[in-house]
Amino acid sequence: MLLAAIIVTVSAVFIPQAVTAVEGERIDESPADWPSSWRKEYRILLYSEKHGSKIEDVLKGYKSLLVEILKSEGIDVSQNNVLDCPPMKFTGKSDQWVSAVAYLFTRCADNLVTLNQDTKALDLYQKSLDIYGGLDKHVSLAYSGIAQLYTDKGDLKEAERFRKLAVIAACEKPILSTFDVQTGENGLKVIDDLAVARIDSSPTDVFVDAATELALIYVQDHQSARALRIFLSLVRLIAEKKESHLANNDKYPHYNPQLADEARLKYYVSETLWALGLRHEALEWTQMAYNEAVLFYMRDNASVEVARIAMQNLAKIYKHFGREEDAKEAALQASRISPDPAKNEVQWVIGHRL
Repeated sequence: MLLAAIIVTVSAVFIPQAVTAVEGERIDESPADWPSSWRKEYRILLYSEKHGSKIEDVLKGYKSLLVEILKSEGIDVSQNNVLDCPPMKFTGKSDQWVSAVAYLFTRCADNLVTLNQDTKALDLYQKSLDIYGGLDKHVSLAYSGIAQLYTDKGDLKEAERFRKLAVIAACEKPILSTFDVQTGENGLKVIDDLAVARIDSSPTDVFVDAATELALIYVQDHQSARALRIFLSLVRLIAEKKESHLANNDKYPHYNPQLADEARLKYYVSETLWALGLRHEALEWTQMAYNEAVLFYMRDNASVEVARIAMQNLAKIYKHFGREEDAKEAALQASRISPDPAKNEVQWVIGHRL
């Protein structure tokens, strides 16, 4: 799924801005027990959506695939009504088979959100969960979609609840039993410990995304200490991932950091530290976020965004500390960061250019 952007105002001096999630999702594996034609179409649609195909065309493609699948099960549907049919049960099918069908409804919902059809999207997210409600990444992404709708409405309590459910769904059962967590509502009370523990054990891409989004909800809801704990665990995770990669011993094989992940998380740490009143620490982490982002901002859109916002916030922080010249230079450099990665040629670090 698309990870959510946030805007948080923690003081009149420091105004963190939205840093969007990685564009698109990692391409999902198609079920092994689907016919090859379905598997091919499934992956083409996910790839097309990730790489900017017209939303209406992608949505039409998802609906066509759903029609083909449901008709094979004896369900009489068409392009016009496939999204309106009641939740269905598929007997004799593997969990992967059913989960992938449910995920097609989630993908349709995500695209409807983009088309500003939130009410219909919410119905489809719920339909996806009614079709398959086990513990896997597809269920996690459906919960995340619902959570984002509540976030957009400003209902942070409901958003937090569904973000927690997304974290739980992305965990494996052995991890849940370790923390005596039941699926659903009963597991929500220990989710912070669960998030940090899962990050430290065997994280997946979807789990890391869900944990990040939960922490962002905490930031928006002024629960900064809870957010910081998760953010710092994620930063440590990426460092350990890098070290294991260099040592040719991949410690977390199911988590593949994107180029901007580390810079974005350091930026989130910086804004959370500022919210906690740790001004000098916030300055240090904002500098680290920028310095990490410029490593990739000549070839990655998300890194460009982090670099620009980090530099804008550095200007505000310098001004807060009375460093007027540094504030002016940082503001100037922020204005020179182009949204087009190919146009970014100058890397600027505090006090001098590289």
